[in-house]
Amino acid sequence: MKAVLMAGGEGTRLRPLTSNRPKPMVPVCNRPIMEYSLDLLRRHNVKYAVVTLHYMPHLIVDYFENGEHFNMEIYYSIEDIPLGTVGGIKQAEDHLDETFVVMSGDVLTNIDLSHMIRFHKSHGALLTIALTKISDPTEFGIALLNDEGRITKYLEKPSWSEVFSDLANMGIYILEPEVLKYVPKGKPYDFSKNLIPKLLKQEEAVFGFIADPVYWSDVGTHEQYLQAHQDLLEGKISGFKPRGREIERGVWVGDDVEIDNAEIKPPVVLGDETILKEGSKIGPYTVIGARNIVDRGATVSRSVIWDDVYIGTGSVLREAIVASKCNLSAGCLLMEGSVLGESCLVGKYAIVRPGIKIWPSKRVDPYAVVSVNLKWGIKWARELFGPWGIEGAFNVEITPEFATKLGFAIGSWLGRGASVAVARDPYRSSRAIKRALVSGLIAAGINVFNLTVAPTPVLRHFIKRAGMNCGVMVEAPIANPNMIRIKVLGKEGIEINEDEEKIIERRFQREEYRRVSSDDVGSVIYPTDHMETYVIDACKHIRASLISKAKLRVIVDCGRGAASFVIPNLLERIGAKVVLLNSIADENARGHSVFNTTHAIDVLSSMVRIVKADLGVFFDEDADRAIFIDDKGNSVPGDIMLAILSGMILEEAGGGRIVVPNTASRVVDWVAKRKGGKVLRTKVGAKHVLHAIRLEEAVFGGEERGAFAFPEFQVGFDGMYALMKVMEALSEGSTLSELALSLPPTYTAKRSIRVPFELRGRILRRLLNELRELEIDTIDGIKVLEPHGWILIRPRSHEPLFDLYIEADNEEEGAVMLRRYTSLLNRMLSENT
Repeated sequence: MKAVLMAGGEGTRLRPLTSNRPKPMVPVCNRPIMEYSLDLLRRHNVKYAVVTLHYMPHLIVDYFENGEHFNMEIYYSIEDIPLGTVGGIKQAEDHLDETFVVMSGDVLTNIDLSHMIRFHKSHGALLTIALTKISDPTEFGIALLNDEGRITKYLEKPSWSEVFSDLANMGIYILEPEVLKYVPKGKPYDFSKNLIPKLLKQEEAVFGFIADPVYWSDVGTHEQYLQAHQDLLEGKISGFKPRGREIERGVWVGDDVEIDNAEIKPPVVLGDETILKEGSKIGPYTVIGARNIVDRGATVSRSVIWDDVYIGTGSVLREAIVASKCNLSAGCLLMEGSVLGESCLVGKYAIVRPGIKIWPSKRVDPYAVVSVNLKWGIKWARELFGPWGIEGAFNVEITPEFATKLGFAIGSWLGRGASVAVARDPYRSSRAIKRALVSGLIAAGINVFNLTVAPTPVLRHFIKRAGMNCGVMVEAPIANPNMIRIKVLGKEGIEINEDEEKIIERRFQREEYRRVSSDDVGSVIYPTDHMETYVIDACKHIRASLISKAKLRVIVDCGRGAASFVIPNLLERIGAKVVLLNSIADENARGHSVFNTTHAIDVLSSMVRIVKADLGVFFDEDADRAIFIDDKGNSVPGDIMLAILSGMILEEAGGGRIVVPNTASRVVDWVAKRKGGKVLRTKVGAKHVLHAIRLEEAVFGGEERGAFAFPEFQVGFDGMYALMKVMEALSEGSTLSELALSLPPTYTAKRSIRVPFELRGRILRRLLNELRELEIDTIDGIKVLEPHGWILIRPRSHEPLFDLYIEADNEEEGAVMLRRYTSLLNRMLSENT
């Protein structure tokens, strides 16, 4: 007896599991489904099989080869185009010169083929169809039989109003070779649609064999796939056993399995070379493939894990399916019905919601909650924008593909024909990302004004002066050179607001892009006067003659960044005598050596002391932030510099509003009170500070991280303009060290405590309730104002952490305050876990 195994289907309902392999190669209990079909045939003395192939045929051929290892003789018939269930058999008819069995290579069944064959022959049938009773026959072909078992009526996938039987076609047939004369050669032809109706019309001998009892599953959905594993582990499929040694009842293990004090609840299958680390919990109804690692404290239940998968510490998988070569970082949660395609990377503490499907080679951000299927794109970001823009690892999280799609998303938000200015720092990684982003923008119909390498302050100035609709800055932060930061600026030259960010995020994540025809692709324009125009306009607001007469000794470190293109011209124009360090931009700095910020500032401080300079300043990669060194060679803390500049500007303006984040020191309030100013506090983040400056018509604003904005020139952080304002103030006779010493002493510190996302709402509510008698503000987190200081408890949006910022009159009081609130949070956490 011979057989035909139909193994050409794509298994589309099982995607993403079948995105990179045909359905017959999908494993059930660590064996391809098709292997079970071969086992069934062999048990009934069918040892010669023709396998019809179409979708990814090489994967099946490479695995089964000529069948020798499976005690079978296998031949392959590969279809260039799908020929249907019978058309493919017709193509292989040279091998079929006797009665033969036809079945799918992607079903699980224990049908008694020997009994069916005897039935076929005893009734002199031309075609016999295996039938089984089913509660919902609308997804199958149904048959009506006479007393002899002959089929009198047949209908494929009836509606309920058409149902006349509960006997469903199992897709298993026994045929005489003469049947193939009814099948056209080289054309698509099916059993249910074509052959069976034709044979019935010509009153040929078509019989139905009722297989009862029988197990049969076409494993067509993810739910059926999980159920098939459970059925096999429960022994419902007679004749089939999981691969491996049964070391205890219901626990099958392969070769070289390591179990390090793990808890196992049978039934469980563990593949070759799998490692279960201490404290992991496996089962019940869990199948784990070969070469997997389940790390400490991880829990996997009622799930199927393929080969070469890492499951991180403390991760939880419930009724999930994970394909090969996936990496699940610590603390992940895969909920019921979730499916990961091959080679996915899931960041720490990410959550995949019930029923969510993630296609192969996708990345899920740490702490992200995946709530829609992730099919297109490469990544699921919890939020695209952070406090200071879009940030991610170069060529890992932010890739050229990512940047192109971001350009599409920004262009789709703006609309065809809009104008966008783009710039970057000098480094090659930034150039790669910016070029990809420009491609997306122009493909969306946007005209791009490419400033090439330019500081962010120059970009801000150009956007407003030239009437751009938007601007984008791409930079590789000096503090973390393997990262990329992308800033999206609005038409005022400042960061776009949260509503605009959400629109871009939605466009990006849903891939709702506006694609234009070739006639409407945007242009790329290269302006030439933007640096010079910035310098000219900035100098209009500076008392250059005062600076020139003061003959200050200033050392400026450009950090080999974008400031190198502007600072020499700017300082020469105001007549300053300056020593420049690292003022030649180096595009290779990121690739060959990390520019060590701490070391650079130490060197700058030493030089200030050695040459008795009045001032030192260090610029970041895009010159929107600056770190100042006083005349004693001491680095001035960002809080103190923010207070000094606040005092300078308030004195110039005769009072006014200044804007700072809620984390800024109360020294700023002390200065403002004495200078006739008012302090407005915002949430942390550039967009919050800058939009408040504009809306409140403030005279100054900034952050304690060295970012300062001067609305007299432009609303936007500008380290280069900050340098000129400091030089202007020092030209009147004060030193920076004297200005710092004139401020009241203060102590600041920061600590982080891990608070799981699911507990943060409860903890915040309890904190507010317990601290209700104290003075509190909730601008951004919970800030408790005490007589000798304050503490801000602020949840991070992207991570399960609470940041604790404290400020006190001295270090001793600050330490006491920090201990008190840390103990309070730890107590609440212990009571809720």
